[in-house]
Amino acid sequence: MTDHTADKLPKSAPAFSVIIPAHNEENVLRRCLDALLADADPAELEVIVAANGCTDRTIEIARRYGDPVRVVEIVEASKHAALNAGDAAATALPRAYLDADITIGAAAIRAVAAELERTGALVGAPRAVMDFQGCPAIIRSFYRIWCELPWFTDNLVGSGIYVLSAAGHARLGAFPDITNDDQYVHDLFETPERVTANSHQFLVRPPRTVAGLIKRRTRTLIGQRELDKRFGQLPGCARRISLFELLRQRRASLWDLMVFAAVTKAATFAAACKELRGDRGWERDETSRTAPVPKLPIAEEQPMPGIFFKMANGAKSMLDPMTWLHSLRILHYYNYSHVREKRKMTMGTGQVFGPNVSIANGERISLGNRCHVGERVCLWAGNATGRITLGDDVMIGPGAVVTASDYGLEEGTPPAFQPKNERDVVIGNGVWIGANAVVTAGVTLGEGCIVGAGSVVTRDLPANMICGGVPARPIKPRPKPAGSLT
Repeated sequence: MTDHTADKLPKSAPAFSVIIPAHNEENVLRRCLDALLADADPAELEVIVAANGCTDRTIEIARRYGDPVRVVEIVEASKHAALNAGDAAATALPRAYLDADITIGAAAIRAVAAELERTGALVGAPRAVMDFQGCPAIIRSFYRIWCELPWFTDNLVGSGIYVLSAAGHARLGAFPDITNDDQYVHDLFETPERVTANSHQFLVRPPRTVAGLIKRRTRTLIGQRELDKRFGQLPGCARRISLFELLRQRRASLWDLMVFAAVTKAATFAAACKELRGDRGWERDETSRTAPVPKLPIAEEQPMPGIFFKMANGAKSMLDPMTWLHSLRILHYYNYSHVREKRKMTMGTGQVFGPNVSIANGERISLGNRCHVGERVCLWAGNATGRITLGDDVMIGPGAVVTASDYGLEEGTPPAFQPKNERDVVIGNGVWIGANAVVTAGVTLGEGCIVGAGSVVTRDLPANMICGGVPARPIKPRPKPAGSLT
């Protein structure tokens, strides 16, 4: 191991150290360092790039930054060796460990360090946010499930960044020779010992291809098996949750579960094959390590969904059991709120009755001849005495509500537990109630009265008057027919 810039440490003690293990990271290292140093105060942090087994321009790029960045070289291409080498060179605590493909500022690490001090937690990280730009639908489906697993939801640390306090670093000691250091650090600390700084976030970049996703999942599974064999049940191991439990809690769709299960199955098979071959090679997905070029929001570049996309969406809906369950609930609701209650009503002839009228206590509702009741109208009679009576030729616009009961207003009792006040509603012949109007209990509308759309009727209205407002009041008489003498 050789340290080429040991004489370039800052003169004042840094507030925290950042260790970046880097193996052939020329495509992403510049982006990582630029973001990290952009909002750093002078001498606030020391950055150590632990270059391991590099054969590209990673070391050259890191050295260009001069004093803020130290380069530690090791010949072996080994992440755990790079982490330990960086640890040996670092001087400050708290200490952040950052993958080279993560872009985050010094302010985020500063915020995590503040949370560690405030809460007494031993390890922390900023809030993880998935970057789905450029990802196909199958990748999104997989990660919608992944983001609902306790590994992600219970104070996530890892996935590219974690910060250790002095006490946390003492517990960790040296990094063991393992495949997945993120998993090891996560599982080493129980959930209350981990903390998330929600004021800052970092992007988790999923693979952009299914092959890349399986490769990454294979690496994760191998790392989990390795930890189980070497350390058994670590204290912070993520609790297990059934995928069907996610479905039952409506946190996942059946399609997403099927995608997640299929990818995991393929990765399990690939992991088993690697173990049989004795292959400990690092499965790195390159598709997620280059940020996609953003497209200009030009309408011409947004084609309409094709027939196969529409068919796939249709298949997802048909395969989702919640679709069928909800359909049964809608049928049940339609039965008890319309079909069953309509049979109890007293109705004249020549009715026009909307198919989705909501009816309550139909035995206390009567309609005259030729009434027109529009879509989504509510006719709610009282549970005990309140009746609704419509004369002939009444027209009620869509969305209107006619109710013969309301709740009391006594202080100290929630509305649902108040006694109901039930009073009859009488609507005379030829009345027109506009769309979305509300007619309250105990009201009588005189013959030929017109109630404007959106009005709230709280008192009797006279015959042959145009009425409106909240509360509704008479505005002017209805116009006389042409040629009338009166």
